[in-house]
Amino acid sequence: MSKINNTVMECVWPQTDTLAGTCQSNIVSMFTPFRIDYALCGLCLAYVVWRRHADRDCDAKYVRMKYATWVIDYLFMGLSMWFCESFMSFNFTPENVFKHQFVNSILINGIDLFKARLYWNLLPKAKTDLLKHLWKSLKHAVSTVRGMKDNFKFIGKLLSGQGIFTEFDIGKASRRSIRHTIWYIFKVALVVVPLLSATLTKFGLYTCEPLNETIFVFGEGKWYEAHVSRFLKVYLEFVLISFIKDAICMNVMHKLFHNNSSMYEHHATHHLQMKEMSLVNLWYFDLPDVFLEDGCGPLLLMGLKALGGGDCSVHYMSFFLCYISDVNTHSIDPYTSIFWNPLLDNSMRGTLSHHLHHALNKEHYSIWPMHHLVGPGSTDKKTGKELDGFEIDCNMYNNIFDTKFPLEL
Repeated sequence: MSKINNTVMECVWPQTDTLAGTCQSNIVSMFTPFRIDYALCGLCLAYVVWRRHADRDCDAKYVRMKYATWVIDYLFMGLSMWFCESFMSFNFTPENVFKHQFVNSILINGIDLFKARLYWNLLPKAKTDLLKHLWKSLKHAVSTVRGMKDNFKFIGKLLSGQGIFTEFDIGKASRRSIRHTIWYIFKVALVVVPLLSATLTKFGLYTCEPLNETIFVFGEGKWYEAHVSRFLKVYLEFVLISFIKDAICMNVMHKLFHNNSSMYEHHATHHLQMKEMSLVNLWYFDLPDVFLEDGCGPLLLMGLKALGGGDCSVHYMSFFLCYISDVNTHSIDPYTSIFWNPLLDNSMRGTLSHHLHHALNKEHYSIWPMHHLVGPGSTDKKTGKELDGFEIDCNMYNNIFDTKFPLEL
């Protein structure tokens, strides 16, 4: 009988040294005591519910697409933060960071393909046509004699240094090649990013303290006592990294890449993908481009903290939020979240803006499209017409990609 009672108690309230007990204690600690950061998340969620009601006049299929996309994105990030809290914070090693980045690079590509499957008829035809072409090419490459011969020829090119030290000799044709697509995914997503993350961890530049740990208490011992967890600090650190990177890397270096022909040589590979861009082919990058545009964001914040006399490390999840944000700007779904805040994700469409940058190969340089938030920032000198802004970008996206996404949503 005592064994039965112990089994029942273990199910209701598992021991803290078990996986179930760890998960349960993490969930309980999210809500007790009162947390200011989670209360703010609750307010954002309430706003989403209200917006869902306000958007009822829009075409239902686009409303479902928008909020289903948010559910997918926030669920993915929520599970990522839970994994960080429950496992990474207790065993934070370069090896585990490499594995985490490796697996997540596969997951985010899979999620984008899942979105493509869900919303196939609503997405730009240029993007879905390329996915169909790549799928056919993949089947040809692994199931025909000619495909196998071409695979060995491609491996020969890699061994000669193409795609590693020099550009591929087929130029723009590589953007529709399944072999080149797989190679860039392997090189950048599965090797360079995990290896760089693991190296920075090895040197102590990334830390991974528990996200639910209280770091500040308002009104301790009073009736209005409220706690702030590290989660809020991590989110604000992500915003700061993203702002610094946008100001220096995207608005300065990125523009230089486009306006200077000698520098554009290092950026041209990424812009092989234009209207066809999605997460499957975002990995077309030369290594200097990866670092100067995206990789140096955390390092810039570390440098500023060091100059101020503080600890020059950043939390691993701050970097991870920034990394997934940058990746998601290339998503096939224009409603994909990149700010991890429903208020910002509803006010600015970073994914839509960045796809305009790829389609036009100019303008829309930044990750944060502030002109969506504050309104038009420039006008045509001859006609006086507004050149940017939320509605202008939405109309431009619909015209370029032949889609019908509603302006009101």
